[in-house]
Amino acid sequence: MKKFFPLVICLLLIINSRIFSEDITILFATDTHSNLSPGAPRTPDLAGTKGGIARAATYIKQVRMEDPGRMTLLLHGGDAFVGDVFFNVTNGLRELNAMKMLGYDAMVLGNHEFDLGSNLLPVILNTTIQLGFRNFPIICSNLNSKSQVNYGLDTVVIGAKTIEQGNVNVGIFGLTTPKTNFYTQTDIIDGNLDSVVAANVAFLKSLNCNIIICLSHMGDVYDRQIAQNVEGIDLIIGGHDHKIFPIPETFDHNGKNTYYVQAGAFYRTMGRVNINYNNNQIENLDYDFVNIDENIEEDPDMKHFIDSLEEDANNSFRMNCFTEQIATAEDNFWESNGDLLTEGFKDTPVGNLVTDAFLNIMPEADIAIVPCGSTAQPLYTGPVVANDIFRMIGYGFNYVDIQHYKLATFDLLGIQLLGGLQIALKEINLDDELFIQCSGLEYAYYTNHDPTDRLILDSVKINGQPVKADSIYKIVTNEFVAQLFAVMLGSQLPNLSVSDTISEFDAVMFYLNQNPVITPVSEGRVKAVVDPNIGVEEITGRKPDFKVYPNPAKGIVNFSFEITEPGIYSMKIFNSMGQEISEILNYTLETGSHSKILDVSDFPDGLYLVKLTNGRINKSVNLLVN
Repeated sequence: MKKFFPLVICLLLIINSRIFSEDITILFATDTHSNLSPGAPRTPDLAGTKGGIARAATYIKQVRMEDPGRMTLLLHGGDAFVGDVFFNVTNGLRELNAMKMLGYDAMVLGNHEFDLGSNLLPVILNTTIQLGFRNFPIICSNLNSKSQVNYGLDTVVIGAKTIEQGNVNVGIFGLTTPKTNFYTQTDIIDGNLDSVVAANVAFLKSLNCNIIICLSHMGDVYDRQIAQNVEGIDLIIGGHDHKIFPIPETFDHNGKNTYYVQAGAFYRTMGRVNINYNNNQIENLDYDFVNIDENIEEDPDMKHFIDSLEEDANNSFRMNCFTEQIATAEDNFWESNGDLLTEGFKDTPVGNLVTDAFLNIMPEADIAIVPCGSTAQPLYTGPVVANDIFRMIGYGFNYVDIQHYKLATFDLLGIQLLGGLQIALKEINLDDELFIQCSGLEYAYYTNHDPTDRLILDSVKINGQPVKADSIYKIVTNEFVAQLFAVMLGSQLPNLSVSDTISEFDAVMFYLNQNPVITPVSEGRVKAVVDPNIGVEEITGRKPDFKVYPNPAKGIVNFSFEITEPGIYSMKIFNSMGQEISEILNYTLETGSHSKILDVSDFPDGLYLVKLTNGRINKSVNLLVN
């Protein structure tokens, strides 16, 4: 008996400290943008061949049936709202209802969830709970609870969630892109990412989570930042960019990996991660994406649900949005032009189609503009239905007639237009959100110049004529872009007029009624070129922090400079006699890269000194007017 008792104790200790092995499957979708029905390319009878939540439902059921006892999670990477006629009818209620039917475990807030407004979003999220449309949490760990526009959102959104099954405890926290603050002109999102992430990792570890997942709607740049800077994340599921990773990317932290994946958008693809957790660590992680297409049968219950939503949408829009052909595309109209820092034509067929339609319906305007971030999807070869157009334009909502943003016109001086284009080119190394597509306008930029000095000023032409700094031009765009343009320029837009009746959707539909057969064209309205006068040493070496281009000049010039200390700055121009000729700016500048455009065509020929100062820091550059 004495020998048996120690043996029992040893067995109990072994059992309690056993090394267990578990298999976990994580399915995820992201940036679905209310695209619940199948989309183009379409069959001759107009059936969509790609995507559709009914096909996604079948795929999800198949994976769950592989091993009913295995932990299988279903996660959404944000932007479930906005981008289809469905959203403009249901305000997101039915999207969340469909997600409940699929059995989602969590969703992170995307920036487009805020398109409803910070005041209405918590109402929608609360309503879905009250109506029984949602039983899964919405998560966002970098929501700014102190923001004045929070409106109680922090009471319906949580920072993190744990899911435990068997011996595995999975912790999930969510992150929303700080760019939401720019889009909404609020401070609703905390941009101190590294500290927020580190705090969440520590919190989930304190809850004994074996696996920590970051469900991110921040985009590739931010995702890579936290993957490199913060230890303890096992898996980052990324969204916002609509990218598809063929294999996971791996970031090593002293022998412990952080895996990073993205799997597309619009329910056209979904991602799958299989994890084998063994010996208290992730022993193996496999990732792949699956195409949700005509090879997957539609789930009957979900299809019946979507059919009823289509009928509601047809009634609300007073047209057949899904099964009536309105045009034929002779080839694919691409919406994005890849790497904006490589040479070539950068106008897209989608951008050209949309801006041509704007100018067609608003002929009093000189030019039409739309940033790439304001369009969403390609048009595909073959028959086109109304909802394909809605999805192409994608983002926009107004409360007057539930359609897209209304068109807006406003006046700009030529020099203001140049300033806006310069600002829009500043971050094209990161994304194409502000990259301008246009009609009636053409411009070129240098791929190898500093971010504040990319625009080739003498390339900018309106209807074939060089832009004049002091001339007034009428611009047509959508109402949201008009607001952003005002923010970029830091001033109100003269003669701003928002249409009561004409939306983006109306404009493109009217254009297609006149032109029912369309061919994609990229014709060089926007060109990216390499400046041959800049050598490798200049590109890679240390650059001066105060520059003027072109120099010498006899027209419009651009000053680009770096601010390392925020404060009130003054920029003045002095002639060769030391006399002050002009004060270019006198206002507060934040830390970072800045630019200022000036027309010197009226300056007498000669050498000028340009000084920038805040009283402590002084910078200067010579300008030759000739």
